[in-house]
Amino acid sequence: MRSIAIKENSRGKLIVDGYTLTHKQTIFCEEYVASNHDAYKAAVEAGYKCKTRKAALNIASENLEKPAIQAYIAELERRINKRHEQRVASIEDRRNLLTQFIYDLDIKATDRLKALDILNKMDAAYEQRIKMDTTINNPVQSLTTEELRKLIDNKPD
Repeated sequence: MRSIAIKENSRGKLIVDGYTLTHKQTIFCEEYVASNHDAYKAAVEAGYKCKTRKAALNIASENLEKPAIQAYIAELERRINKRHEQRVASIEDRRNLLTQFIYDLDIKATDRLKALDILNKMDAAYEQRIKMDTTINNPVQSLTTEELRKLIDNKPD
């Protein structure tokens, strides 16, 4: 598989293998991949002016023939496949998911609070309290006053 050069210019446009994609072409590629290769939907979502379905499919067909668009679509699919192969969610992925749960009003309040609690624990937001046993083992503690005086009197100087 050949390497694809993708970078962004100073105006925020994508440059794929030396060809600058328009904003519509970029959206077309992303929608095409997201919609599981529905060319019509991708053309409409990208904002191409199409009066008929046939016109939209013609624009989509023209786009799909362009090497830079093919390269960008291939790169998007490669990134998606790589993400699906990843078995363990990264810390950032977990934070993002928990944050989505917190703000999703369709989720029960108790579940949202649990997500907030987990997120707080991940970020060590809670103050840790440590209980310390301050008992000192004192060998003369249990002696009476008389026994202590005897010890003091018998002590050599």
